[in-house]
Amino acid sequence: MATHIKHLLWNFLKNKKGEDAYQQKIAAIVAETLSSGLQKYVRIKNVRQGVLVFHSDASSATYELMLKKQDVLRAVQSKFPEIKDLKVTIRK
Repeated sequence: MATHIKHLLWNFLKNKKGEDAYQQKIAAIVAETLSSGLQKYVRIKNVRQGVLVFHSDASSATYELMLKKQDVLRAVQSKFPEIKDLKVTIRK
């Protein structure tokens, strides 16, 4: 895995003290699915009630993630079938 991806994941996990192994496994699957360029602008916020929620820093990244929505969902659902949807919020 590329160094910047490791740093991205580390910072995300460090900021979310209460994050459990469930979300860590999902983050790893997502990291393998998304391009490194897209990962610079899109991060997992949380998983709530079967919905994987992302934060996006740019509307163009949001658009690109939505184009890849089915691929990401398929990859995550292969290990976690309870995940039913993916949503993106844009940081302001």
